[in-house]
Amino acid sequence: VQHFDWAVFTSGNAVDAFMGRLLNSAADVRALKGVKLCAIGAGTSERFTKYGIKVDLIPPESRAESVIQALLETGSMKGQRFLLPRADIGREVIGEELRKRGGVVTEVVAYRTVAIDPERDGEPDVYRMLLDQRIDVVTFTSPSSVRSFAELYGADAAADLLAKTNVAAIGPVTAEAAAQLGINCSIVPTQYTVSALCAAIVKHFEGSGAAAASN
Repeated sequence: VQHFDWAVFTSGNAVDAFMGRLLNSAADVRALKGVKLCAIGAGTSERFTKYGIKVDLIPPESRAESVIQALLETGSMKGQRFLLPRADIGREVIGEELRKRGGVVTEVVAYRTVAIDPERDGEPDVYRMLLDQRIDVVTFTSPSSVRSFAELYGADAAADLLAKTNVAAIGPVTAEAAAQLGINCSIVPTQYTVSALCAAIVKHFEGSGAAAASN
């Protein structure tokens, strides 16, 4: 790890996977000495606090483009060595942009995203619940979760299933992935964290309740 100038983390899962492997090896947090840490948002940064680590850089927005801009503001990327632990199906924007600017980038798969079988024993019949409008809100916390939903039920069916349901996306990148599949996200928080998403959902339904009461 000490061979890198920066380690860039784009999710809390990447932090936990990386730190888990580090602490299960012969090394400890001292292996991060001299390596600057960038976390894509407050939620990802908070994952480091449980390991007693403070990050060096948190971009103002939890999206790849904001990460690039924040890193550029620290100085030239030419010759800088970057470690990018990420999901197996994560966006490759950060690595590509850093390379264009002369950075030396090493991307490693920190964890894998695996879709569950919706027909497993004990799993609720989500398809039927959506058809019967028994689900008030569907949440997506990443573009991959949107794509997995569409793969499970079919792209056309997914849009139809969610047409009469509130859909919440953790941020604009996730909302855009949904829009590309014809899914409209009516709830998108201004801060791209799970806690902000929950607060936005609560606010949405409080507003709906107030509107209903006034009619």
